[in-house]
Amino acid sequence: MFCERCGRNLSDGESYCPECGFPVRGDVLPPAYRQPVVRESDTLLTVASIAVMVYAGMALLTGLTMLTMGDTMISMIEQNPSVYEMFGLTAEDFRKLLPVAMVELLVSGVLAAVSSFFTMTRTNHRAAVLSCLAASLTLLVTMDIMLLAVGLLVTYCIHRSKAHFLS
Repeated sequence: MFCERCGRNLSDGESYCPECGFPVRGDVLPPAYRQPVVRESDTLLTVASIAVMVYAGMALLTGLTMLTMGDTMISMIEQNPSVYEMFGLTAEDFRKLLPVAMVELLVSGVLAAVSSFFTMTRTNHRAAVLSCLAASLTLLVTMDIMLLAVGLLVTYCIHRSKAHFLS
């Protein structure tokens, strides 16, 4: 017998699922044979997966732009020192920071794309949560606290939505 909510294999005589606490009601088909039930909270998961997908696209696009146009960006910014000076940086600091930010965005974007795939297809809850968490924590490299906070919030929403995943 399997839990209707999370799909865990249940022992005979259990009244509640030990994984999610859902009440047991007779024989239930295993997860591969059951139809997912759309609940109100499924909307939150859909919004979270779209947010992760949008972030992945933006991070990858920005990272690839930095990769292909990094020298041009450095030349343009060196002509206007106020751009980096307002952050307390020198031109040398900026030259060192740009490749780090580029790699951070590319890695974070790829991890977010992986999370978005698993979240949209509802196929691998653990991979969706861990890749979203890793994409968020990657932002610690450049101390992007705002995106980190949003990423952790989205990770939490995906984590709490385990019942909507098939595995």
